[in-house]
Amino acid sequence: MPSRVLIVALVLMAAGGIIAYIGDTVGKRLGKRRVSVFGLRPRSTAILISTLAGVVIALLSLGVLLGLASPVREALLHYDDLQASIADAEQDLAATQGRLTEAEKSARLADAQQRKSEEARRHAEEAARGAEADLSTTQESLRGSQESLRGSQQSLQQVEFRLTTTKSQLEKETEALYGVSGAYSAEVLAARPVVFAKFDELARVILDPGMALDEVRDALVELKARADKRAEEKGAKPLDKKVDPEMRVTIFRHEEDRNAEEHRPALTPNPEARKAIYDQASRDFHRELEAGNRVIAQILAAFGSVEDRPVLVELAGGAIVQVLSKGEVLGQAAIDGSLSYDDVVGELQRLAETVSATLLGRGMIPPPGGSFGSLRPSEINSLVTEIQRRGGKVNVIVRSAEDTDNIGTLVPEFVIPE
Repeated sequence: MPSRVLIVALVLMAAGGIIAYIGDTVGKRLGKRRVSVFGLRPRSTAILISTLAGVVIALLSLGVLLGLASPVREALLHYDDLQASIADAEQDLAATQGRLTEAEKSARLADAQQRKSEEARRHAEEAARGAEADLSTTQESLRGSQESLRGSQQSLQQVEFRLTTTKSQLEKETEALYGVSGAYSAEVLAARPVVFAKFDELARVILDPGMALDEVRDALVELKARADKRAEEKGAKPLDKKVDPEMRVTIFRHEEDRNAEEHRPALTPNPEARKAIYDQASRDFHRELEAGNRVIAQILAAFGSVEDRPVLVELAGGAIVQVLSKGEVLGQAAIDGSLSYDDVVGELQRLAETVSATLLGRGMIPPPGGSFGSLRPSEINSLVTEIQRRGGKVNVIVRSAEDTDNIGTLVPEFVIPE
């Protein structure tokens, strides 16, 4: 474009100079000869010739511009169209600016919506954390319900046992345990809720080395009192005062055995037998304490007992010793990883039952709830997920994660070999 402008300028300058020179020369010659054109005076004729030379120069300039400068030609020939195009462009620009304004407004609305979404997400996360806390509480309640269920299952086992026992055997057992006889005894056991299953723990105490013999005996007497209170809370009651003037809620089974040997009525207080029980247990536990061992003493239900009746109990216990070593295998099972989530959980529960039986065989003493321990839901979920990820038969091994004594809580370690 600059070269074209330069060429046009040079052409105009050259043409204009030539025409001006010619016009001036012609005008001078006509003036000297005093030539007249169209009846004008010579001076006016020279002026007319110079003027016409200027007009020719202007027309020549316009022609050169129209011939060589296409933008100028387009501007001169299509001025109205260019004005209309400019007006349309200005309208398009205004429309574009309007759309830009709307876009900016939409962007601001989107930013506001995003902030609201982020706020909603934060609220959702807080709600999720609250839900997790509620889930933990629910899981704790579930574990409590599971423990209650185990107690109910034990009670059901006792009921099933009684159902399989002949009527005469049931009446004989009931008469020996509760001092009632005949068909009424069967009705009593069948109609009343069971409050303790056989071997259920009513109370326990830990005795430490250094205790004197009298202190051990006092601790056992206090343990019996706590068992009485626990039995009352569960619904046990003493029999008629005519049968047992001491109105005892829990009665030592060995005390009743002595009554049977001495042909005394059932549930009759036998202070001598009771004293012998405390004395013998105190001496046995004291020997363990002198050997440097800690001792656990327990009051256990000797038989199943029902509501509104006394509970026959026995005094048990012994030294607290280590029964499990870290890394010791307690059980294992091959679980099919293609099973559903619930089925895999069921297989793990059966493995846990096997481990519980192993622990009992090793001499571990169950806690009052009856459970040796449990896994958190997140641990169960991770274990099931890993089993299903591997697929096929997966060997699951349960080991003790730490050294454990016979009154401790098992800390299980699940191992899936590669």
